[in-house]
Amino acid sequence: MAPSGWATQQLAEFLAVLTEAPDDRAAVVDALERIAESFEADAGVFLSRHEVVSSLGWGTRGADEAELASVIASDRPVLSLPGVGRCETVVIPVDRDAGTTLVLARASYRFTGEEVGLLRGMARVLALGLRLLGTVASERRQTEENRALVASLQERHTLAGRLSKIQRKISSRAPLAEVLNAITSGAAELLGDEVVALRLVEESDPGSMVMVSSIGVSSEIGQPILRLPVGASPGPGCAAPWPPRSIWRAGPLAAWWSVPTARIAPTRRRSRRY
Repeated sequence: MAPSGWATQQLAEFLAVLTEAPDDRAAVVDALERIAESFEADAGVFLSRHEVVSSLGWGTRGADEAELASVIASDRPVLSLPGVGRCETVVIPVDRDAGTTLVLARASYRFTGEEVGLLRGMARVLALGLRLLGTVASERRQTEENRALVASLQERHTLAGRLSKIQRKISSRAPLAEVLNAITSGAAELLGDEVVALRLVEESDPGSMVMVSSIGVSSEIGQPILRLPVGASPGPGCAAPWPPRSIWRAGPLAAWWSVPTARIAPTRRRSRRY
């Protein structure tokens, strides 16, 4: 018979293990190790709806789920472990709603009634701990989702404000250069870069692209890339081809973004519609 003092100590140490676990997965692994050590078990397994979540004592081949299902359904469960032999087994439900079960196997001697009672108490503590950790994890996920949603809404608000500004310039028949500069400025703000350029296919030469607007591009940098063939690389920092209608960001991660055709209000320059 296990002394009551020993049982109290084991339960207290088991609770300490659960409170230190960072998440429910780690809690299962740590709890199984602690229980197996406390009861000198040769093997142990934690199952969720008959699927193995964590196990120890089965070696490299792992626990056999079909064999465990047979053991759980048996009135006198017995397991045969590689290198150990025939083991008396105890099956303890952890959380019936979650479908979780704890199975321990021991070859040296059978589990006593007092040990089974303590195991049931540990299983109840484990069930409560896993529910608590699951709730905390769910709240963390919800917090992260809310944070991402707020960031997305802020980005959309900024984009909508920029698009509105560009639309007003177009509607007011602002010069084309002013509209293009507004597009480049908006792209720089959204990308968070100090150097951004907008290039378009040249009307008189469809095989060439011209930089029509830029932010932070000095004359030393801008002059060599002012006009390039369609599909040419924008520079040493970007090996990808440069498609028609593109915005280029400079910096450590130089790259281009294709600009899709958009429906906008017409604007005129030199009596031509763009």
